[in-house]
Amino acid sequence: MANKCEYEYRVAASRRMNPRKAAGPDGIPPHVLHLAMRWIGSSLQTLFTACIQLGYHPTAFRKATTIMLPKPGKDDYTNPSSYRPIALLNTLGKLLEAIVAQRMRDLAEVHKLLPDTQYGARPGRSTEAALYNITEQIHTIWNKDSSLVASVLSLDVSKAFDRVSHHRLLHNLRKRRCPEILVRWIQSFLSDRRTTIRISDHESPEHAVQVGIPQGSPVSPILYLFYNADLLEICQDDRLSTNPTGFVDDVNILTYSKSAETNCQNLSQIHERCIHWSRRHGCQFCPSKYELIHFVKPKRNRQHASLELGNTIIEPKANIRVLGVRLDCTLSAAAHVQAIEAKIPQLTMALQMVTGATWGISLPSGREIYRTVVRPALTYGAGTWYRPRSVQGWTQGIDNRLRTVQARCLRVIAGAYRATAGEALEVETYVEPLDLYITKIAAEAAVRHQLSSSAKGTTERCQRIRESTNVSNVSQRGGRKHTSTPRQQLLQWVQTKSGQPLTRSELDDLDKARQKNERQKKRASQSIETFVKIQWRLRWARGSKGQHSRTLTRFPSKDLLKIHAGRPKWVSSLTVQLRTGKIGFHTFLYTMKVPGVESPDCVCGHGNMTVSHVLLDCILWLEERKVMVEAVGKSDLKSLLNSRTGALAAARFVHRTKLLAQFREVRETREK
Repeated sequence: MANKCEYEYRVAASRRMNPRKAAGPDGIPPHVLHLAMRWIGSSLQTLFTACIQLGYHPTAFRKATTIMLPKPGKDDYTNPSSYRPIALLNTLGKLLEAIVAQRMRDLAEVHKLLPDTQYGARPGRSTEAALYNITEQIHTIWNKDSSLVASVLSLDVSKAFDRVSHHRLLHNLRKRRCPEILVRWIQSFLSDRRTTIRISDHESPEHAVQVGIPQGSPVSPILYLFYNADLLEICQDDRLSTNPTGFVDDVNILTYSKSAETNCQNLSQIHERCIHWSRRHGCQFCPSKYELIHFVKPKRNRQHASLELGNTIIEPKANIRVLGVRLDCTLSAAAHVQAIEAKIPQLTMALQMVTGATWGISLPSGREIYRTVVRPALTYGAGTWYRPRSVQGWTQGIDNRLRTVQARCLRVIAGAYRATAGEALEVETYVEPLDLYITKIAAEAAVRHQLSSSAKGTTERCQRIRESTNVSNVSQRGGRKHTSTPRQQLLQWVQTKSGQPLTRSELDDLDKARQKNERQKKRASQSIETFVKIQWRLRWARGSKGQHSRTLTRFPSKDLLKIHAGRPKWVSSLTVQLRTGKIGFHTFLYTMKVPGVESPDCVCGHGNMTVSHVLLDCILWLEERKVMVEAVGKSDLKSLLNSRTGALAAARFVHRTKLLAQFREVRETREK
């Protein structure tokens, strides 16, 4: 195990460590290590091999600087619990820890050292896989008998990483057959740790740390999986119909029966086992932060049974937050979409601070911020809460709300008026309609899960639910056929589009199996991408023919972004307003019933003040128009607004007319 080639260490530095991470006490930024790896890789190989063989983590690597980050939304920041401690570790030490963490993950997967219900810090076991594990079981329960109630109790472990008992952790590692050579290294890693605490500009003296594992170390998440593995196993009980789902320190316990009251009794019994586990492991649960929800099939009455745990009574909620996704009691998208809509004012305000219509960053830069920062926040966990049109449970109302959410962001990015249609802005910025984009990522998430190592466990748990005799099985007694879950319907749809079955390869040669799975993912992704593009084109073609931008653009094309490349924001804003027809000319203002605009007529008195009239016909701006036409060589609207040169000339023309107060103060710049 210790005789790894130098290549592993270079890969560890280049792939497992983010070069933008902060430096620890040694002051070595990770990107410096990336650059120096070709010269020091051999020396690091010798050093790290010796450390693992000797079971020794160097003393210098065990020093840290703990940064106290304030948790958002706390009322009292004088309370230490309002801060999250993050350990900044020595960069070379983190590299060694990343290598050990990878080896432990490999061992855990190959030899099945961890419970199958534990997610996080393991390959193929992301948050979306954990959420699928929960929702698939709930849908299976409903398919078994629509009158069944599924309940979930979300546990809360106070300061999970900070209270890890070193003695118990080492015991659990040995109990789960972790190699002794790694156990000795981990014992050294945990021993005689020292840290300073930094809050703002103040730093404490160095002191010893006798308990816990450092948040910020690459090896800490996989160590915690071994630490709380017993907790997940004791929560699994077929007699009580309980199935846990863990994601590092987050544990959600699912149970089901004919009534919510019975579920609460089952959860109470399981919780007693959890308390016994916490006493042996030195952990502490916080029942006041527990969340309880009873899931019932749509159109059935909501259940209100509460859970009594000692002196604490847990009241059921209409929706709870599980791994960042809002799940309501019918597994509809309504609760999560409402949470998304609540974020929009804050997100649009943040966009407005950097993308002002006349002074902000360029439209392409604003578009990238939306696509890489804002949109992922809006679509997180979509595979769990969103139902595409092809899946049972799809609602037009949810799609309309999602399109409205995206339109509000794109108006800020494009510098457009509030009345500008969202579908026009999607074309102008070349951003897919949000419902189509979410369909794509939900389908891709379903494919990833289907081809992941965790899918088999989810399938087996659902099968046990179908075969369970603890509750009545309507499908057997009444001849009712098995109904596909939303994820299964989505997979069937993807297989239809791609023309191939999606089956995980279980070859003895792991590299060949991985390559085959990757090829399946790639083909499915290409098919989904093609479907989205076709649907977007059809939707644009079926739209209102009278819309101004449709007369200029036949179908969505990335070529439109070339118009805005390298342009100041005010030019892009004017271009978008001219192309969409939603601009501060009299015709538009009169249509919007803006006070003080009594007529759609142009000030020249020879027609309505439309984009076409101002650019091509108005007699008041003959000299300015002559300059514009000479720059383009043509005088038709499409030539002006569909080309890079024409768009700039049209924007400068409108600016020189001083017709729009919004753009009077901007300064023109030369452009080749």
